[in-house]
Amino acid sequence: LPPSLPPSILTQWERGFALYYKGAYAAAADQFSACCQVDRDDLEPFLWRCLAASKGKGGWEGAREGLRADFKGYDHRVGMMMVLSLFLEEEGREGGVDVQMVLESAGGDCHASQRAAFACALYLEARGEEGEALRLLQQVTVREEDGDVYMRELAHCHWRVLSKRVRAQG
Repeated sequence: LPPSLPPSILTQWERGFALYYKGAYAAAADQFSACCQVDRDDLEPFLWRCLAASKGKGGWEGAREGLRADFKGYDHRVGMMMVLSLFLEEEGREGGVDVQMVLESAGGDCHASQRAAFACALYLEARGEEGEALRLLQQVTVREEDGDVYMRELAHCHWRVLSKRVRAQG
């Protein structure tokens, strides 16, 4: 996270991650909801809340409907509105957005491609496609050229936790 954020916001994000990685998904979703109130145009806390909520009783469809109802902003970062379309549309719908389209939308921008791949991994994980999510997370962790160090480190942490969960499920 950018160090320019106020300490209270950084703490909210860190608490959300800690709760998610601990497996306290409902509490993590609540924590990310607080993060959503800070900047209504920042899609990322909404995506994390959607991921955490997808682990609850409403599952993927309930989490997706929550995202549809709550995100009314406009994220100006390259590809993020395509990520939103990916989360909200039925994949494979004629003329719809798919993971490959989102990944290609970043073009040659290393930061944008890392962010897009991480967001697509969150989408795949929320849908229950952990193997594909792990593949994308791995791509983010190995990008070393002028990339986003924070994104790479968070992706590595997420990859480790998700890998451990997948192995435990058998």
